[in-house]
Amino acid sequence: YSKNGHMSKSGQGALIDLCQVAPAVVAPAFLEFASRALHVSSVNQAHQAPAALGVLRVLIYPALKFRPNILLERLPELLNLSLAGIDCNDQHKTLRTLAFYINVTSWIPIGRARECMLGNEKSDTSKVTFSCFGKDASVSKSCLDMIGNGFLSEPTLSSAFQKALKTLPESSLIYQPPSIMQMEDLSVEEQDACLLEIGVTMSDWSLAFLDRVYDLLRATGEQEKTGKGHGYTSRIHSSSDALQTRMYSTVLKECLVQIFSVMDSETHKIALRSVMRFLESDTLPFAVKDASALCQAIVSAFPESLDELVPFLTSNLNHESDMTKIYRLRCLAGAVRFSGDVLLRHRKALMSSIDLALSANNKHLLKCGCKLLRHALYSQSEAYPRVSDFYPRGRLGESTQLLGNDVMWHSPSSDQIDFCAEMLEKFPLSALRQAVCLTAELSEEGDSDYVVSMATEENGSAKEKKGFAQNGGRDLLNKWRRTLKILRYSLRGCVSILLDAGNEDSEISDEHIAHQEDLQEVAVSSLIRSATPSTQNLLNGLRNKICAAMACIMSLTAQDTFDENAGQSHKLFGDIKLTKEVTDICELLMTQRGANFRVGEKKSAVQTQIDSLIDYSLYGQVDQISWSLRRAGILKGRMFKDGASCGKIVSRRLLVQRLDCFHAGLQRVSSYRIADRLKEESKARLRDKLQNTNSFYSTEKNMQDVISDLAKIIDSKNTEPINSLETYESVVDGLCGLSCHSHPQIRSSAVKSVSTITSRFGWLLRKRISRLLDAIDLVDEEMNGEYGIPSCAKLIEELDAQGRRKKLAEAIKGVCTLLYLGACMKTIGSKETLRNRLVRILCRNQRLLDYLPVEDVQKMTLFLQEVFNTLRGEWFVIQRLTPEAQNNHQSCMFYLLDKIAISEGEVQSEKCRELSLQNMEVDGETEHEKDDDTTELTPVTTSHWRNRLLISWFIIHLFDRGDIRNELVLTQVLKVCLNLLEEERGQPLQRVALGLFGKIIALIAKERHFNKNVASSALVTLREKFKDQTFVENFGFALAYDHRETGEHHAQWSIGVEDIIRDAGSNVAGRLLFPLQRTGRASSIFKVQHAQLLETTLCLFDVETAIFSSKLLLNTARKLAEAPPSEDQKNQQGTASEVFAGVCRALLLMTPQTENGAFLKLVWDDCLLFCEDVLPAWPLSMANAMYDAIRYAIYCRHPSNFYQLTHWMVSKIEEKLWQHQSNGPLSSANMDASSEEGFAMQSKLLTLTNAILVELDQVTSISWYAGAIGQISPHEKHLNGQGFDTGWETTSQLVNKRLIPRLLKSLGHPYEQCRGGIAACLYRVCVGPRKLDDHTSKFPPPETHVISAFEEIVRNANESYPLKEICHAQISAGKFIMGCVRWGDSKFESQKLIRLLPLAFESLKLSDHESSDSAQLLLDAEVIRIYRGALAELCSIIFVSFGEKGDIDRVLDSILAISKTDSWQVRQVAAHFLRCFQGCHKFLFNTEQTEYATDIVAALLADERREVSSAALAALTGILAVTPSNEVLKLVQKFVKMSKGSTFKKKKHVDSDLEKERMVKQQQSVFFLCAAILARPYTTPKFVPVALAAISKHSFERNAPLGVRETVKKCCREYKRTHVDQWDLHRKQFTQEQIEALDDVVSTPHYYA
Repeated sequence: YSKNGHMSKSGQGALIDLCQVAPAVVAPAFLEFASRALHVSSVNQAHQAPAALGVLRVLIYPALKFRPNILLERLPELLNLSLAGIDCNDQHKTLRTLAFYINVTSWIPIGRARECMLGNEKSDTSKVTFSCFGKDASVSKSCLDMIGNGFLSEPTLSSAFQKALKTLPESSLIYQPPSIMQMEDLSVEEQDACLLEIGVTMSDWSLAFLDRVYDLLRATGEQEKTGKGHGYTSRIHSSSDALQTRMYSTVLKECLVQIFSVMDSETHKIALRSVMRFLESDTLPFAVKDASALCQAIVSAFPESLDELVPFLTSNLNHESDMTKIYRLRCLAGAVRFSGDVLLRHRKALMSSIDLALSANNKHLLKCGCKLLRHALYSQSEAYPRVSDFYPRGRLGESTQLLGNDVMWHSPSSDQIDFCAEMLEKFPLSALRQAVCLTAELSEEGDSDYVVSMATEENGSAKEKKGFAQNGGRDLLNKWRRTLKILRYSLRGCVSILLDAGNEDSEISDEHIAHQEDLQEVAVSSLIRSATPSTQNLLNGLRNKICAAMACIMSLTAQDTFDENAGQSHKLFGDIKLTKEVTDICELLMTQRGANFRVGEKKSAVQTQIDSLIDYSLYGQVDQISWSLRRAGILKGRMFKDGASCGKIVSRRLLVQRLDCFHAGLQRVSSYRIADRLKEESKARLRDKLQNTNSFYSTEKNMQDVISDLAKIIDSKNTEPINSLETYESVVDGLCGLSCHSHPQIRSSAVKSVSTITSRFGWLLRKRISRLLDAIDLVDEEMNGEYGIPSCAKLIEELDAQGRRKKLAEAIKGVCTLLYLGACMKTIGSKETLRNRLVRILCRNQRLLDYLPVEDVQKMTLFLQEVFNTLRGEWFVIQRLTPEAQNNHQSCMFYLLDKIAISEGEVQSEKCRELSLQNMEVDGETEHEKDDDTTELTPVTTSHWRNRLLISWFIIHLFDRGDIRNELVLTQVLKVCLNLLEEERGQPLQRVALGLFGKIIALIAKERHFNKNVASSALVTLREKFKDQTFVENFGFALAYDHRETGEHHAQWSIGVEDIIRDAGSNVAGRLLFPLQRTGRASSIFKVQHAQLLETTLCLFDVETAIFSSKLLLNTARKLAEAPPSEDQKNQQGTASEVFAGVCRALLLMTPQTENGAFLKLVWDDCLLFCEDVLPAWPLSMANAMYDAIRYAIYCRHPSNFYQLTHWMVSKIEEKLWQHQSNGPLSSANMDASSEEGFAMQSKLLTLTNAILVELDQVTSISWYAGAIGQISPHEKHLNGQGFDTGWETTSQLVNKRLIPRLLKSLGHPYEQCRGGIAACLYRVCVGPRKLDDHTSKFPPPETHVISAFEEIVRNANESYPLKEICHAQISAGKFIMGCVRWGDSKFESQKLIRLLPLAFESLKLSDHESSDSAQLLLDAEVIRIYRGALAELCSIIFVSFGEKGDIDRVLDSILAISKTDSWQVRQVAAHFLRCFQGCHKFLFNTEQTEYATDIVAALLADERREVSSAALAALTGILAVTPSNEVLKLVQKFVKMSKGSTFKKKKHVDSDLEKERMVKQQQSVFFLCAAILARPYTTPKFVPVALAAISKHSFERNAPLGVRETVKKCCREYKRTHVDQWDLHRKQFTQEQIEALDDVVSTPHYYA
């Protein structure tokens, strides 16, 4: 009943699993539960009815499968109650109801059951058959039981399960009386009798259901539709509303079809009369779709019903209003859809109705006629399963099998095909001929013989022709629109019988290709050959004829792009709606081989229903059995796990629908196979050098040519075959031409069709890629109209009235749209020649943009950027295996380098210029970038910054390991990269150049790992550059500018720029396993890639050059760290930390093997000098960046490598850090710390010290991560265990003897951030020894000393500490505890936490002395806040390890001791802590510990503070919730006796001590009983009524104080609230006296009480 949809769905899923495990136990209870929920008196909230219906739906099959009488006994009542679920005001509830009815009727028929469901014997279950590679392996069930450890045995039949059922309390939801448990299953005869009785009941219910459906249709409002112009609802509702409405209509239709399909003949006759009365009584324009579904359902189940519907729906239509005509024709359309050959009896009435609708002027009536024509053609030409075959087969609950139960299909006959041909000839083809004749006569250009002969045959009246002549082109345009709409709807109905032209006369030499037909084609061809000769002449090649006609029409439509002087007759076919019909027809004919649409949605819906019926319990058992059989060698191969024996259950309806989806899938596959055959034919024609003899699309045709071609194509006497390949190529050419049309809607419609067609005929579009590239490059002067694409070079000369090149802009938009289609871009990405050419075109698009109007430049930039984005998504590395491929790659690289070098005003080398010229001559670019009399390049204008970004991106992704070995390419690329880094300061191009630099460095480092002589000249250039102070400074600032998008306000880049920068940034450095410790990075400003880049670069140099360059880099880092306040200050300071990290790590990696300490001293002298200079002025907010920098510099390094850093940091801590002064003058550190700057410096030092302690790890040559990343210095490779011991011992002595004592003296530090740093450092010090191996574990762990220091200071053992320092030390200890909780593992930190637990509780006490100092009071509050947070975090985790039995006792001892303190706040925290601690560790508690915890909490129940007693009550409730009921019963009996003797008794003389003791007992006993009651919120054990009766006596004023009375009333009200749903069952556990006692508390008093 949850209002949360996800929660309700999860509950239904759990219910399915439970029903599959124990259906006989679960199903009855929940069926009763749902029945009560559906009752009118129970459903008082809107969400309850859908939830109950959902429960019913999932219980149908499990109940029928295991024990049918469970459901059959309750089914009549459930069906009658659920009728109220069909509610016009609640679609969600109606959908749930309809789904329930579909599920019921899928297994149970309506009316008298047929023989297929009666008297069948049960199948033999002694053996289980597994299907394996087409072979059956039979294994005895007993064998499987033994192998699978009894997995196939029913777990619910075991004695233990039956015993558990008997012990259930009567209040349990699944409790069953003994009479029901002993009930036996029905015999076969009893089931048959029950099924017959249920069928009669369901007959009456089905008629009542139809009445509810009629009411639903009468209340239907305007249909939801997407798009514009569909009424008011389309403007106020979204597309999701339209989708929900469509789903609603689909489910209603499916439900109606299923119900009618399982009716017997008598019930169906009554239902048919009911439907007839409904159709006759009302005309419902808004419910016409659902009324059509109603007619479709009743006829599809019994096609003979059409004999009664057709006369009624078609009689006197001429005398009815348009609304009535629309309503009846739509109902007729639904009725004929699956009528089969019965429709042939009514062909005359059907033809007259279609003719009436198609000749009407009402557009809605025209659409109804089109739908009627489409459905009539579908019913006669398509193969589909009979809906009457949805009738269930076999026994109740048995899964349907296809073997032996063939599906009944409707297969078209020759008479039906003749009828289809008659309808096609009379309606769409006749209308097309009329439109051609009228167009020819009105344009006075159609004087062809075909036009004259056609005009005499067609029935166009003279009056109609005269009307067209008077009204001009408007009526002719409407005529063409109507004609093409009729044609499109007709094709949707009969597209499956439209074949391509035969290949008998083909000139192709490969006979295998010429005669290779698809199975779908073979079947349809055989069907057509059985028809009359006239039908064969009409249908053979009709698909190609219509495609050719559409190509001719597109020739006129595209004239507007090619010819600016096109007349009005040409612009007739430039209408948007007309063109949309043409493109839709082309898309339909080239992609569809069947009339089934939205097959994917239907298949998904069917598969979802099948999955919902899977018995996952049995499915899992089969998995286990198959695994056991394979292990035993009995079963080999694949096991399909299909069928009822493996848990997959399918009803007859789902089986038939799944086969229908499979048939539709075969038709879809046929559309691909035919396209593949035509592809092979195209290759054969190319091989045989055969040219296309006829192209129906041509931009050079005038109106007369097109009309003549159309007349010739559609002439019924013309039997000349049309080649399929030529026709489809003409269609693609026409669509490509329309894709370049100047009207955006025509262009988008054509592009959509091209995109769909390329899913089958992508190879046709791939042939046109070179033509598209020529168009976008403006080098297609001699290609006007080739492949349907206009010459963009010629369009440059065409200007509109304002002198703008609008046609050029629109044509280029279409070309770009075609280019970034998937078929084109995949081909371009896979062929290096095409890809390189597109790269050049995108990099020199400035000339194209200069020709365009100003308002179109931005749009064209978006189109070009989309082309680049698609290429970017399809980019992958192409292996260059041939010299030609290598030359193409080099030419493209030199072209890009030449372009970007010219933009920078530089001169390339002669070799580069020569290769670039060769490349441009091949590409044709020299015509506009080279002089006529010289072979040298002329200076061109500087490229646009966007083009330069694209060039840099392409250089990054084209540059690879092969170019590293080519000195010429590497030198030029490096030169360009370094120049960009210097010149483009602060620009996006500099950031892209930084990525290129990173890729160059990474590839050089990788290649030199194998060959030290690679890239020698490039390294010389790099060394010289990094010895130049100016370049180093520019390089440092380039790293700083690479941070710009990391601020709070992201940069608003132009479109595509951010993607280019992101791609370049990913090449700065490779991915790295950092940090390797559990502690993550602390700063988001620190970029590891920058440090990696500097590290790799310096490692390529020799030692002297690296040291010199590192000094320059550190000087630059100083300047960046000292940057003045600005928007880039934070980025520059972050870059300074990155430079420091990269330099330090590079120098540590370069440590020579014979190192004796001098080199490391030299390294750290420079680095520590940098720290000395930078740290004082370094802002505290950037300390985390330096923290990450130090961690990166020393991670995976030997401790001896950074001992100087550790020593320097410890010395600074000793010098600067504040410390406690017992007597004598203040130290210099304390004097410096009196200022804010001193505290800031100390905080930074502590942060950096923490970084060193985090990375202070055992690193040897066998460390997996150090070896994996290959970053072990030569100095570390030869270190043995003794060397490591020496290095670690030196560092450990430094930490233990100097750092730890200094930190412990500073626990009372007055600065908050420093206290956090001290606590973190102490935690890291305690964790350090844990990282060592056994041979280095001789160093004593420092955690004992640290914890002792905390206890000494906090408990004020040394009275020299002032109160404020003690509070500060308490805060430090609290932060230390939180560090252990957040950063540590419970198995390591449990002992520390248990030892610190009493300290944490003691710190919750306020200061003993009374002080009015507000600062001290605030400090006390801060201490309490810290420890409350620490205890809250501690008690919410499992910090006691399994197996440590004494740890829980130690914790309970601490809680017991603290629960007796005088401070009530501490006692309250102790109660809360115990509640959470017991909840987290309840599975680790033994019986004694549970009793111990119960005694502690029970003692707190009598606390005089209500806050403490309430917390104890909550804790006790949690403890008792997991305590066995028998143990709770004993405790309840004990405290009931105590409560009876603790009531208040009036006496004259009352002893105060005795009265106080009585009040304590009363509160303790009552609160304990309340906790016992609240511990069982959904059940009523035996002790609950006893406890309720006992506490009710304490709810009156004369017996108990106010606090006890309120607790009792609240407890009783909570019990009644949580048990109200099943109160009838819970009430049985009470006696009358106990019920009255409860009512006395929870009942509301009134006047007459």
